[in-house]
Amino acid sequence: MARYTKSGTVARVPEINSELEKIATAQEDFLSLDGETPNAMRSNLDMNSNRIINLPVPVEDNDVLRLIDLNPIASTAIASLFDANEELLIVSAAQVIFTFPSVKDLAGSSFYMREPNGDLGTRLIEDYDFIFRSDLGPYSLELTRTWDAGNILQRVYTSTGGATVSSEVFKLTTSNLILSTRAYTSATVVRTVGYSTSSDGGEGVWAQNGVVAQTPSQSPLQLGSNLLNDANGTQWSLQGKLNLKALGGTSSDVTLAYNAAVGALNSGVKSSIYLPAGDYSINPVLTTTITLVSASIEGDGMGISRFVTSVTGGVVTSFQKNGGTQTLNISDISYIANAGTTSTAIQAEDTSTGVNGGIDSLVLTNVEVEANSGSWWGRHIVMIETGGLVINYAYLRNGGQAAAQIDTSTASIEVRNLTAGVFIIRAIDASHLYIQRANTCVLLTAAESIESIYFNSGEMVGADYGLRTEGAGKVGAVKIDVHMDCIKRNILANSNFNFCKILGDLRLGTNGAAIDVNAINCEFTGNVEMMLATGSVSQGSTHTNGRAYKFSGNIIQSQIDPQIRGNNIGIDMTGSGTVFGVTANPTFSNGITTTFTGVPEEVFLPSLQSINANYTGDTNLLFNTVIADGVRRTQTHILTATATNIPAGVTAGGSVITTCGVDANAGHQILTPINSGQPFNFVRTKTAGVISAWGRQGAPLNGTFASPTSITVENGIVTAVAV
Repeated sequence: MARYTKSGTVARVPEINSELEKIATAQEDFLSLDGETPNAMRSNLDMNSNRIINLPVPVEDNDVLRLIDLNPIASTAIASLFDANEELLIVSAAQVIFTFPSVKDLAGSSFYMREPNGDLGTRLIEDYDFIFRSDLGPYSLELTRTWDAGNILQRVYTSTGGATVSSEVFKLTTSNLILSTRAYTSATVVRTVGYSTSSDGGEGVWAQNGVVAQTPSQSPLQLGSNLLNDANGTQWSLQGKLNLKALGGTSSDVTLAYNAAVGALNSGVKSSIYLPAGDYSINPVLTTTITLVSASIEGDGMGISRFVTSVTGGVVTSFQKNGGTQTLNISDISYIANAGTTSTAIQAEDTSTGVNGGIDSLVLTNVEVEANSGSWWGRHIVMIETGGLVINYAYLRNGGQAAAQIDTSTASIEVRNLTAGVFIIRAIDASHLYIQRANTCVLLTAAESIESIYFNSGEMVGADYGLRTEGAGKVGAVKIDVHMDCIKRNILANSNFNFCKILGDLRLGTNGAAIDVNAINCEFTGNVEMMLATGSVSQGSTHTNGRAYKFSGNIIQSQIDPQIRGNNIGIDMTGSGTVFGVTANPTFSNGITTTFTGVPEEVFLPSLQSINANYTGDTNLLFNTVIADGVRRTQTHILTATATNIPAGVTAGGSVITTCGVDANAGHQILTPINSGQPFNFVRTKTAGVISAWGRQGAPLNGTFASPTSITVENGIVTAVAV
C-alpha cells in the first residue's frame, strides 16, 4: 500500500475525514511496538547498514542468531540446535557396520571418514564406499572396506535431512567444553577447534567415556591423563594421538601436558604422543617416566618440533621396562638445551636381571639432541642395564663448545652395566650417527658384559675419547665403521675387548682442547681377542710421542692390518701379556719414526718376512739387518755369487739363506746350498754377540757300519762314521 500523501489544502470537515481515512489505511504498513496485528513484513526490511540491537536469546529454528550465540556456553539452545547437524562415530578395528543415534533417518545425509586429528576428510560415496542397511533399521550403514581403528566416521545433515551443512557446526574450544554445563547425550563425540581459542593448535576429538559424577571442570593437566571433566562432572577422553597442545600444553611450558600424555600411555589407553611444530619449554626435573608400555613420541621433523629445556639436571624423556618386550620409538623431533650442563635428553632402563636387550628397547629415527651456547647435555642418551638402542639418523651435539669436551663428566651415549647378573646384548645398532663435542662420545661401562655394538656409519668429532670402555667385565662384538676426528683417543678399552672389527678412519686431534703429545689413537689396556683392524689411523705432527695402536694385555687370534699415517710410533706391544695367533701387517706412510716396538716374537709380521733376490754382501751382517728396528723377525735371501762368509764347499750363487733375529746379540741362520751337490743344510747361531762357525744339518748316511772307530756329530746329527 502507498504511503500517506496529503491532498492539497484541507478546510472542510468532509475533506478532513477523507485525510484521516487515508492515514488509517497507511498505518496498516507500520510496525507495531506492541505487536498489534497486522504486524508482518510483506517485503524485505532494509536497515541501510544500521544495527538491530538488544535481540533475545534465539530459541526457535528461525530466530536471529547473535554474535554471542556463536559461543555455545552462552546459549545452550543454539548449541543444541547446531549439534543436531553432526554425528561422529569412532571406528573400531575391522568394523564395517555402524548404527547412528535414532535422531533422523540416514537418507539424505553425507558421510565422511577422517583421521582422529584431521579436518573434514574423505567423502564416502554411496554404493561405492558404503551401502545403507535398511534391514538393520533406518540408522545403519555398512562400509565396503575396513578403515584404521581410531578414525572418525562423520554424518552431516540439515534439520530437514539434506546434506548441505559444514562439519564446523560451531566454534567449541576444549576450554569451553571443560566449563560447559550442557547435558550432552550419552556417547557424544565433539571435535573442538582449539584448546583456549580457535585455531591455537590445540584442537582435538573428545568422546564421552561413560564416567560421570566426577569433580567438575577438570582439565587434562589436572587429571594427569588424556581426560577432562565438564562442569557437570561428565568425563571425556581425547581420541587419536596425544597432541600435547590438545592436552593444554603451550610453548611456554609443556611439562604438565607431557606428563598427562605419559599418564595416558602408562594406563594403556594410548600409545603415541605427538609434538606439533614449534618450540616447547619442558622441565626435565619434573617429567614423568614412561613405564612398562610400548609407546612412540613423534614430531613434524628435526628442528621443527622441539623440546627446549633451560633447567640443570633431570631427564626429559625416560623409559623403563622390566624384562618385557616394550619399545619406545622417538622420531622427527629435537631436544634443545638452552641452559644447564647435567641434564639427560633420553634414557631407557631395564630393571630386570639376566640377559637384557634381545629386542629393540629404544629406537631413534631423525632425532636431534643439541645445545645452545653456554650450555650442554650431561648425556644425550643413556641406556641403563639394557641394550636395544637402534639409531637411524641421529645428531647428538653440544653446540660446538670446547667447554663441553673439557667437562670430564659429559658423554654423548652411555651404556651402563653396573649390576651383577645382568648381561647386555644387542647394545647399539647405529647408522648415520653424528656426535660432536663431549668428553666421551660413547661410554660403555661393563660389570658383566656388553655385547653387539655396531657403528655402521656416521661421524664422531671433538672429544677426548671416541669409544671408551670401563669395568671389569667384557665388551664384545664391536664394529666401528665411522669417521672419528679431532679426538685425543679414538678408542680406549680399559675392559676386555673381544670380537671387534675396526674399519673406520680414526684421526687424532684436539679441536681447541689441550694437545696431548703422548696421545694414543687406539689403546687396549685389557685383553683383546678376535680383533680385525683394517681401517686407517693417523696423528698430527704435534703428537711427537704418539702411537697408533697400544696393547697392554693378552692378544689372542687377532689380525692388525690398519693403514698408519703420521710422524709417530706404529704398533706398540710393550708390556703385553700372552700373544697367540696374532698377525700384524699394517701399511705405513708419511714418515713413521718407529713402525713396531715391543712386539713379541709370537706375532707374525708378513711385511718383515722378506725375500731379497740379490743379496750380494757379507752374510754376517744379516744378523743386524733382521733386527734393525728392534723387532724379532725372519728374513729369507737368495745369495748371489759375490756373497761372503758361506760354508766351505758351497757355491754362493743361487743358494738360499734364512736369518731369524732375536735381538742384537742373538740369532739363527740356515743356509740351503743350491748347485753345490751337497745333500744337507748348514746352520749357525749368534750367541752373546758372537757368531759361531757353520755346521752341517741333516747329512745322510747310507750303508751299514761294523765296529766304527769314530763318529762325527754336528748340531746333534751324525754326519760321519769311521771304520
